[in-house]
Amino acid sequence: MDRKLLPILARGLDGTEVNLENLKGHYTIVDLWATWCQPCIYAMPALGDIYDKYRYHGLKVVSISLDGEPASEKWKKMIDKENIYWDNYIMHEGFDSELCKQLNVKAIPHYILLDPEGRIMLENAPGPSDPNLTAVLDRLLMGKK
Repeated sequence: MDRKLLPILARGLDGTEVNLENLKGHYTIVDLWATWCQPCIYAMPALGDIYDKYRYHGLKVVSISLDGEPASEKWKKMIDKENIYWDNYIMHEGFDSELCKQLNVKAIPHYILLDPEGRIMLENAPGPSDPNLTAVLDRLLMGKK
C-alpha cells in the first residue's frame, strides 16, 4: 500500500509530539492500545520481545494510547507498571483521531507496519506473538527468506 499516514498528533511523557516525520528512517510498528484494553496489556511483553530482537536491526516500536486526555495519569502509571520501555505517546482524540478514522480502526490492539519512508506496509499488521510478524521482520530486517 502506498498511502502515507496522516500526521499523528500524540504527546509523549515529556510533552514531545510525534508525527510522521518522527517515524521516518526506520521500519516502525505502531501499536494502538489503551489502558482499559486487557488484550493490549497482555500483548505488551511480546511486543517488548519483538522490540528487543529487532531494534538493533532497524526496527522502531511506537505505542500510542487511545485513552484520551482525561486518562493521561492512568496512562503514565500503566507505562511504569507494565514496563513499556519503548516510545510511548497518548492520542488525546482517541478513536476520534484522524489516524483511526483514516484506517477505520474500531478495535484494539491494532498494529501498523510502516516502511522507512513512513508509508504503510501493513495497515493491519500481525500482533507481536503471531509468527507471521516475525517472518515479515526477519525478511525485512535480517535478510532471511
